[in-house]
Formats: sequence, C-alpha cells, structure tokens
Amino acid sequence: MKTATTTILQDLVVNTLNPSAKVLSPAEIKKWLTELPEISREMFQVMGILVFSPLEANLVNRHIRQIQRETIFLIDTLQAYQNIPACMAMLHQAVLTCLTELLQGIEEQYSDYFNLDLAMPASGFKAEVEKLSNHMDLLIAGLKAKSSDKALQQLIIGSLNGFLTADSCTYYRLAYVQGLQESLTNLCKTTEKKEADERLREHLVYYNLNNATHVRYHKTLIANALASVFDVQEQYELLYAYQKQFRGWQQLKTAAYSPRQEGIRQVMLSYIKAEIKYLTKVRPVSAPDPASDAAVSNYKICVSLSVDALAYFFRLLILAGVVNGSPRSQLIRFIAKHFQTPGASKKGISERSLEGKYNQVVQSTANTVRMVLMRMLKILNDQFITT
Repeated sequence: MKTATTTILQDLVVNTLNPSAKVLSPAEIKKWLTELPEISREMFQVMGILVFSPLEANLVNRHIRQIQRETIFLIDTLQAYQNIPACMAMLHQAVLTCLTELLQGIEEQYSDYFNLDLAMPASGFKAEVEKLSNHMDLLIAGLKAKSSDKALQQLIIGSLNGFLTADSCTYYRLAYVQGLQESLTNLCKTTEKKEADERLREHLVYYNLNNATHVRYHKTLIANALASVFDVQEQYELLYAYQKQFRGWQQLKTAAYSPRQEGIRQVMLSYIKAEIKYLTKVRPVSAPDPASDAAVSNYKICVSLSVDALAYFFRLLILAGVVNGSPRSQLIRFIAKHFQTPGASKKGISERSLEGKYNQVVQSTANTVRMVLMRMLKILNDQFITT
C-alpha cells in the first residue's frame, strides 16, 4: 500500500534533502514546513481507517508494519546526512520530528501491530544505550557486593556490555535487556550474599539469557565438576543432579535474548542428556544395590575429630587411593551411621551435614587434619625408622 512514507516523504528525504541535491529556495522550504503537519495528520488518519476497516487483521498488520519499516528507513537516511546546508537545517529538523512522532505514534497507539523484530533507528538506540549505561554502575556494584562467582559476574556484565557496544538492535532485544538489567539490579538488592550466586544463576535461566556466553558458562561448570571426580558413579550422580536442577528451574515462555533460538534450559538439558549417553557408552556402570539398614550393625567408632575434619580425612583417603569411595552416597551413609564425633547426638551424624562438609573444605579444617597426619607420621618414624 502506498502512503506518504512511500511517496511524498520518501522523495523529500531521499532526493530533496540529500546534501548533494540542489538547495531549496526560502519559498519552497516554507511550503514544505506548512505541508508537513498535514502530511502527518493524513498518515494517522490512514492508520486509523485501516484499524477500524473490515480488512482482515493480517492485512492491517502488514500495512501498518510497512509504514513502520519505511519510517525507520527514512529516519536513518535523514540522520546519516552530513554537511547539511544551513538554510536547509530547519526543514531537515522538521522532517525528522515529523517522522519520529509518526514512529512513536505507531508504537503507542497501534502497539498490537508494532513490529518488535525491526531494528530501531540508530539515534533512538544510542539514546537508550546511554540510559542503560548510566544504570550499569549500580548493577556492577551489586554484583561485586553479593556474588562470589567471578565467572558469573563476567557473564552478566559481558552480556550487557556486548549489547551496549552494538551498532543497532531490535525493539524486542532492547525491551529484553532493559528488563534483564532492572531485574538483576533488584535481585542484588534483595538477596542475601550466601544465596546470591544460586539465585542469579536461576534468574538468568528464568529470563532465558540464551546467548552463547551463558551456554558456555554452564558447560564449563559441569565440565569442571566432572573433572574433579574420577569415579564413574560420582560422575553419573553429578550429571543427574545438574539435570534435576535445570528441570526444576522455571523459564519465561515470552522472553529470550534470541527469540528464534532454543531456550537456555532446553539447550542445557540436551547437553546433559548427551553427556550421560556418552558416559554410558564409554564407561558403563551398573546401578548400586544399597545395603539394607536392618543388616547394618549399631556399632559406632568414636573419634576425636569434628564432623568437618572426619569428612575431609575420608576425602583424602579416597584421593590417595586408600579407600574406594564408590558410590559416595553409601560411603557418606556408612560414616554417618558408624562414626561418633565429639558432641554428636545419640542419633549420630547428619548425612546432609557430612555431605556438605565433604564438598566444602575450609582452611581451618585442612590445618586440623594436617596436624593429625603429622602426628601419625611422627609415630611411624619413631616406631620403624632408626637413625
């Protein structure tokens, strides 16, 4: 459908206002300045008639989106001009204002037909980028205060900075990034430091940040976790734990950094499934047969070590190849049931507590175990090594 953006305004912008074209006379400029408001009114009338006409919705949608696309093209063309003659500057600005108001009118009054997949005018994008940049310091400060995962911080900051340094973007991506930045900033304000990293990871999946950097971040996490254990069963347990985690996380159906690409949640579930399949193929393992609690003796070994020191001591035994820690879940259950630490209740050691201490070792625990090992080594030297 031909409208002013296809005919009159396009000829004015592409030909008449081109700096290489002949300069208009004062009378011609005045004539255009007088006609522009009427052209604008006619454009809005045309769109109003289209919306309330008996035309099918898909035709109305196509016509209004054509006007939107042509308007964006004319704005970008007009703003790319340089060395505009001084006498033409007023007309240049008036046409730019007319086109900008037309585009804003489509977005505000006919939002149902507004095409979010079109790249916005370069000038509009630059203005929005400046607003986002002004809020980045607040987000960065929040991340540094709450997050302890440097790679996670870099993922968030890098993804947003990558957007801010782009030359253009679609209306959809701008709205997405604005929402992501605001929600992450609020999350940093309201979340306790001890749970910040986990909540940030979950939120990025929820908001469907499905860019390559986010996918690479999670793949690296999983790869590092698998590399830290040598037992096949533990590798299976890790992969199934990650699978359960991603299945449990929610993901917005209406949001995505790249809406035409697969969501981050499904990408990671497919990756984990492939890793499990590969592990099964190259290193098959049979499912363990847990011993019945009824068959386990109630005998407990009393030790002078605390729970965290006991957990780390067994971890060292496994790493040194002294103890076979497979499957770890049964080993943890056995230690909790058959060892008695100072101050532990009659019920014994909590399996969950022991598991947590096993996975997270602090410096003080390492120092305690080191002293025990040095004492054992001294005893060995005294008994068997002669000078």
